[in-house]
Amino acid sequence: NVANTARDELRFDGRITEDVTAGYVMGNVRVGRLDVLAGIRVEDTEVSSRGVRQEITPAEKARRAAWVGTVTQEELRRRTVAEWSNLRFDKGDYRNVLPSVHFKYSLFANVITRLSYSTGLGRPNFSNLLLTTAVNNENLTIVAANPDLRPQTVDNFDFAVEYYFEPAGYLSFGLFRKEIKDFIFSSRGESVGAGPNNGFDGQYEGYIVTMDANGGYANLNGFELSYNQRFTFLPGIWKGLGF
Repeated sequence: NVANTARDELRFDGRITEDVTAGYVMGNVRVGRLDVLAGIRVEDTEVSSRGVRQEITPAEKARRAAWVGTVTQEELRRRTVAEWSNLRFDKGDYRNVLPSVHFKYSLFANVITRLSYSTGLGRPNFSNLLLTTAVNNENLTIVAANPDLRPQTVDNFDFAVEYYFEPAGYLSFGLFRKEIKDFIFSSRGESVGAGPNNGFDGQYEGYIVTMDANGGYANLNGFELSYNQRFTFLPGIWKGLGF
């Protein structure tokens, strides 16, 4: 199949590079019954992407309309190459600062309380970043990837009380809150602006764009109850059982 072979050879010729440079510091201190562990991590991420831009330009549309007779295999290949051979290059970068601090306090020899704050992120998938672009000059629409996508981030708050009992077991109760923001979702309705820095080398002014974007937030609250005990009082190999 000439058209499919030529098309797939071009549209899958994509490349994406993600470079992450990171550093962190951490330390801990003990004051009586209190242990404190704290740290911070800083990440700089640079993304570069190359992908095909599918487009039937007005000139190509006119050339096809002027064709007379049966479309030959050579002409079919030429049309496919003309539609799928336009490459798009772009770059993006972002920085994340990820602090954390954890407190552990021994109320008694067998009762421990914990309080912590931590941060995390979920990077965009490469499929979200690969610059495969489809341009429709009749409907004035573009479906494109977004190289400036940022990760989804979360702030975690946790509190727990743990009770340890003999001979081998514990009971714990915890509360948590997760604050998630910058979800990755498909956004449609923005129009391409004017000028050379409009994201498309100055082309497609006024076209409506569909692409992934960051936005929104959600808060999750909950509790955790945990019980663990080893049945060490059982005879023989059964003492290895636990619940």
